[in-house]
Amino acid sequence: MKTILVINDFFSASHPAALLAFSIAQQTGAHLLLANIKPVSEKLPVNTYAHVPMNVPGVLVTEPVDSLLEELNRINYPDQPFKPNIRVLPEATYTEADITASINTRGVWMVVSDIQGYGAFGKLNLQAILNNIQCPLMLIPENFDQKSFDHIVYTADLRYCRIEILRYLIALAKPYQASLLIAHLSASGLPHLDDNYAEMIFKESIYPLLGYPQLNYQNIRERDMNKAVDVLVNGMDTDLLVLENHRFHFEEIFGTSIPDRLPSHLMLPILIFPY
Repeated sequence: MKTILVINDFFSASHPAALLAFSIAQQTGAHLLLANIKPVSEKLPVNTYAHVPMNVPGVLVTEPVDSLLEELNRINYPDQPFKPNIRVLPEATYTEADITASINTRGVWMVVSDIQGYGAFGKLNLQAILNNIQCPLMLIPENFDQKSFDHIVYTADLRYCRIEILRYLIALAKPYQASLLIAHLSASGLPHLDDNYAEMIFKESIYPLLGYPQLNYQNIRERDMNKAVDVLVNGMDTDLLVLENHRFHFEEIFGTSIPDRLPSHLMLPILIFPY
């Protein structure tokens, strides 16, 4: 059974992140696991002492009552036969190391988080978590209200396209009957693909291994990544943009690590694979 872990930092963006995670869980037959975290600057009703470093005296944290959990448990979609089981992570998940360990030991299938992500000792380093887990991380922008996917775009170089990522994306796309597009963008320093050669790679080396009828590709020659992504996202009504951590186009879009806020032209969920 798949498990989706939701990082709930009690900011406004956690709410749409959890609702989207619930929708994905319903569609894919997954269960939800909430990791409740709060910034230490907030005053909490203390009933639990956390193990903290010696140089951080007086830091007290607690696992708060989560109204988000109650709201998720009340959701009822009569046209959906599967209702996810929702649990709160029992461990004290307040640091990157704690969350990473929980993700890896529990075999989590997907992590969903808003971009803010606070822990007990300050802002969570989502990049550090992504660098050390085996499942993808989905980032949800603030004020996001979409609950389904129609068009998923995976940015890659067809010459190095990862079949295991495509299999994962098909498992996500199929329940939604969503289209899945491989947006070929030549890796930095490599020449553009000829259209005929790109078609041969797709038809002979990629599609036969997967056979998803709504899988396709597009050979994009634009070298300016901001322009290319703007066309993919806004010109093609993309619902989910897929990247690979530190490979090909990740650093052209984000720089060396996940930013504090998503760029203004990327106000959609972004799924980042760690490998």
